[in-house]
Formats: sequence, C-alpha cells, structure tokens
Amino acid sequence: ITRFSHFLIMMTSMPVRLSIIFACIFTAAATTTHTTSRITTATTAHKNIRNAAFCHNYKKGEIYSNIKREQNAFFSWCDIGVAATTPSRILSPTFSSSFHFSKNIADDDDESYDKAKVASPWYSDPSLKRDRSKILLSPNESAASPKSRFVLFHGSNGVIYTKQGEDVDPLLFNYEELIKILGEKTMDAILSSSEKGGGDGDDGTVLAWLGNRNEIDYWALYLTENGNNIIPSEQVLSSIRQLLESKNDAGTSVQISPVREIGDVLQSVNDAALLSTANGLIEFHKAHPFCSKCGSRTTPSKAGASRRCSNDKCTAKSTYPRIDVASIMLVTSPCENYALLGRKSFWPKGRYSTLSGFAEVGETLEECCIRETYEESGVIVDPTSVRFVLSQPWPFPRSLMVGFRAKAVDVVATKDDDVMDDNSKGENTSKRGALPVINRCEEEMEDVAWFHRDYVAPRIETGGSTALTFEPSEEEAEFHIPGKASLASILISMWANE
Repeated sequence: ITRFSHFLIMMTSMPVRLSIIFACIFTAAATTTHTTSRITTATTAHKNIRNAAFCHNYKKGEIYSNIKREQNAFFSWCDIGVAATTPSRILSPTFSSSFHFSKNIADDDDESYDKAKVASPWYSDPSLKRDRSKILLSPNESAASPKSRFVLFHGSNGVIYTKQGEDVDPLLFNYEELIKILGEKTMDAILSSSEKGGGDGDDGTVLAWLGNRNEIDYWALYLTENGNNIIPSEQVLSSIRQLLESKNDAGTSVQISPVREIGDVLQSVNDAALLSTANGLIEFHKAHPFCSKCGSRTTPSKAGASRRCSNDKCTAKSTYPRIDVASIMLVTSPCENYALLGRKSFWPKGRYSTLSGFAEVGETLEECCIRETYEESGVIVDPTSVRFVLSQPWPFPRSLMVGFRAKAVDVVATKDDDVMDDNSKGENTSKRGALPVINRCEEEMEDVAWFHRDYVAPRIETGGSTALTFEPSEEEAEFHIPGKASLASILISMWANE
C-alpha cells in the first residue's frame, strides 16, 4: 500500500486524492479478506494527469481483463476474483496499459496465476509510435538521418534477414549502409520520390515509414522485380554479405524469405511487429498501383501510409490500406473439458488450430464467431457464452484477428450417442456423456474434432509453427498447434492450462 504514496506528490485535485485514499482502503480490505483483485496501474504525469488502469482478475482458471482510460480517473477495477491467494502486486508506474496480457504482470507467490497469465500477442508492439505528423514535415531529413533504420524487402521473395544457428534477426540498415548496398544514385532517386509523397519510383520501388521507437525512425524499403532499374536479389544479398564482412560479421548467414515463414523464429516481439507492419504496408502498395476509379497510376503519399491518384481530375483522391477483420474463436464443450479444433488440407501434417473466419457485411464479430463455427463444423454456439479475449494484427496480407472464447450448445445424451470414437480425442469427461455432433464442411476443412484438455496440454510444448513450409517432427506430425506467432496458440494455451 505504501507504493501509492509517491503518486500523491503529483496530485493537485482533491477528488483525485480521495480516489487514491479510497483505493488504498479497498486494497487493504482485499488483503484482510484474501480476496484476489489484481490491479496494475500506470500513470503519465504532465500538466494535466492522464491515467490508465489495467485490471487482471482471476476466477476458476479464467482471465478477465478490463482496460479503462480516462482523464483524472486513476483506478478501474472489477471484483470478480474470489480465490484465497496473496493480494495483488503493484508494479512500476511506467507500466504500459495497452497490453491486454502483459509480461509486466508478476506475482511469484501465486503459481496458478503465473500459469494463467499470457503475454501480449506476437506482431504487436505498443512501443512503436505511429503518429506521423512530424515525419510528414520532412520525410527526407528523417530517412537520411544517421539514427534512422531500414528493413529491406525484395520483390516477392520477402524480407532480408540474418540467421546464425537457430537465431533469426532482421537486418536493420542505416542510410549510409544502403548507399553501399544499392548505390548513391539509386538512393538519391528513392529520396527524391519520397519528397514528393512516399517513395515510389517509376519501377515501383516503395519507401514507407513504419513508426518511431526510442527516438529512432524505422522505414521499409521495397525493391521491385519489375521496371527499368532492377537490382537482382542475388546482387543485393552479395553486397550485404560484403558489408557484413567489412564489419567482421562474416559468420552470419544472409537470407531472404516471406515474413510469415520466419515469424515464429524471430527472437524479439518488437522485431516481429516491425516486420509485420512493413509487410502489410508493402502488400498494400503492391496491390494498388492503379486507381480503382479512373485507372490512372497511383503514387504513395503521407510517407507511405496511403496512395494518391495521379489524375488531378479524379475524385477518388487517396486510398488507404484495407484491414480485413476476422473472428478467431476457441469453442469448448459445455463442460469446457473439450476444445473444438480443425485443420486445413494445405497445412503441415498434424497441425490443428481454432476455427476462424472473416466478418461479412452487416455482421458483428460475435455473430461472425457463431456463423463461422457452424459453417466449418456444424456445431451450434451458445450466443450468451461468446466473450472477447484479445486481438492481434495479422498483415498477411491485411488481417486483424479478433479472439473470442465460446461454448457449444449443450446436448442431451441418449443411448444412441456415439460421438466419442469419431469426433473426439481423449477421455470422455463430459458431464452428460456426449459431445455436440460435428458435421464439418468438407470443402473447407480436412478435419474437425473435439480434443480433451488432457490430450492437448502435454502436446502444446512440442514446437509448432505458423509457417506453411514447416516440416513437423514425428511427434508434431501426430498433433501440434500453431506456433507463438499465432493468436490461436494463446487461446488454446489459456484453455489447456486451466
């Protein structure tokens, strides 16, 4: 409780002081009654105080999260947890509340909570600031700055990265290094077109700003395979190897691959978020070289955030990246001991994942969750059970995955029920002795089945990957879930560890 005292120094408003005092009393009461109400706070102090509170509550192995951000509102909590465990641990005031499941949360005295907590989804990095108001004032100055860094993409081959043993990291170049790799004439041409709007030469080369992290601007540079000024990928890779040799880093292997194929093996979530953002923007520029209304050529604008029609008379003006929203849902049996998982025919052998699908026009994400589950598996979802868990950017090429948890409608077992052998894996512990019957869509799904928690839990640590070229081991070929880069992995792991 004493950790709250340093906040009082920053406060001038009496109502705010009273709210803090009340919160202290509330926490003390929770300690006395052993009621678990996990409150993690964060604050940013300026002339006016803006606060955010992050609340994690634990009940019967399930995580409930609530984020509330209001000016002059210091606490947000809910009283769901009733487990008799140690009181919540207040963390640093620099805690970032934008994480739904933050790695900053820690409570060493509560083993069950440690098992239940989940990290922020892969490809997401709140520390990458995306406000481009300053960058639009002088994009060239930023790009040519010694502090700026570039990730390099080449045609359909993907991003250029390094691999040393099992470690995979993106190659981040400064402007001077790009001159050595591509030549001064090429870089001058790229910056010249960037000054006009976003960096799009006659051959389709694109320069796009990704964001700023720790006062460093990050850019994506896409080299096309078409046009008059083509630089072959092997020539680019050779120049990079020579650059690394000059820096006494010759032992590192330089490779090129689509971002999705290396997403699971990247060492840092920050790197993963950077590359996925770059991939999404580049795919957008590649897909919209011409105006959809008049057919004229488009060029990047706003430092690569959009494209503008080159026809001054066209009313279409600007085009922005399209985001396709999809529901991804872990559907359990009514008793919650089984999860409904499926696989596509083109996936690596043994890979099973949660069901998912894109939202249709006029449809809510909850309705999408119910419809897609029925279309793919024939299982009916209880509408009252659908609840949001967390979301994840998935720019391959332009998706946003919104994760849900739901339950299937209960069934009444009869002597004719014989679903265990054909539709499930693991011991039958359903309270009613039967599981909702599966009637999968054969055109879309190769297999859909009920998997018992005791079957899944020991197998989720076998490895797995989201790469379509993944080669499973003998054990993984029997069963594995997608790797850490997938939101499905988080949803399945949360359920399996309950």
